[in-house]
Amino acid sequence: MLIPAVMFAFLVAAVVAFALFAWRARIVHAASRPAAEEGYAANLLNDRDFHSVAAYQRLCPDLGLRDDPAPKLRSVRLYYGLLELTGGLGDAVFWCKAAGSKAWTKDEMALCTRYATAILMRRVERNRLLAAELRYR
Repeated sequence: MLIPAVMFAFLVAAVVAFALFAWRARIVHAASRPAAEEGYAANLLNDRDFHSVAAYQRLCPDLGLRDDPAPKLRSVRLYYGLLELTGGLGDAVFWCKAAGSKAWTKDEMALCTRYATAILMRRVERNRLLAAELRYR
């Protein structure tokens, strides 16, 4: 009875790890897409943090199609909050002041910011195209 329970625990851990890695891969893929370099929206987002980009996204409505909604930032916002929490705990606890963990945390926070910026730029572009389409009707 113990061997099947251990095998089941490893199976559940493997499935959870796979799901987390697949989620992060989607974020890395979306964040690596080149954003529109010209335009007012790109200038607004220079040197901003995640919270600023998320605030801009709340201000920008999603006017896209109902069957193809723009991605939400809920899971990334949660991940960013966990990174902030671990970064704060790492500073408070003496043994977590390793330079590698702090650099990894900053890199992951920058990835979250790039993802939010890419999603916002895509939303702005979709809204611009929809407005242009409605203007010519």
